[in-house]
Amino acid sequence: GAKMRREGDQRWLEINGSPQQVWPKVVAFWRSQGILLLEENPTTGIMKTDWLENRADIQRDFVTNMLRKVADGLYATSTRDQYRVRIEPGLTSGTTDLYLTHRAMEEQFRSNSVGEDASTIWEPAAPDPAKEAAMLRQLLVYLGVSDREASSLAAQQQQASTATKSRLTTGSGGESVLVIDDEYRRAWRLTGVALDRVGFAVED
Repeated sequence: GAKMRREGDQRWLEINGSPQQVWPKVVAFWRSQGILLLEENPTTGIMKTDWLENRADIQRDFVTNMLRKVADGLYATSTRDQYRVRIEPGLTSGTTDLYLTHRAMEEQFRSNSVGEDASTIWEPAAPDPAKEAAMLRQLLVYLGVSDREASSLAAQQQQASTATKSRLTTGSGGESVLVIDDEYRRAWRLTGVALDRVGFAVED
């Protein structure tokens, strides 16, 4: 009852059932992964996970320790990932569309030229489409799709469209207007996903 759809570089899940039926299943998925939700709002159809820390890629060895002492500028020590899910009625009757976006923060090591006054700060990092695809695949398996079929769906490729779908223009009152060349419901979803990607909180 679930499929992965793709249009250009955008992936999403099309799930049989209403958003009200899908919502508790997705909440249960995060709980099964041991991931806390910071936000759950069925009214707006948005849920957001806690930040997930990943230090597995950081080597604790003599070279790393020396770099921490003498490196001038920045030194990456760990990353944090966060996922935001948007659940809305699907374009096909009786289905729900689920969009998932990834955000990342990277811990950077700062010191002066002689390695003194060391400190770390968290800075935004680029989202990772591969992590989005991997998490969608895990969702597919949790919803009952076989692991083999989920892998096949996740690997499907579709050539990205090079056509520009939006343009900025000026309204009759001199205000800036963004015109999206698509039908209303799809434009609504594209706008919502764009807001998710840049980290805006949607309240209504």
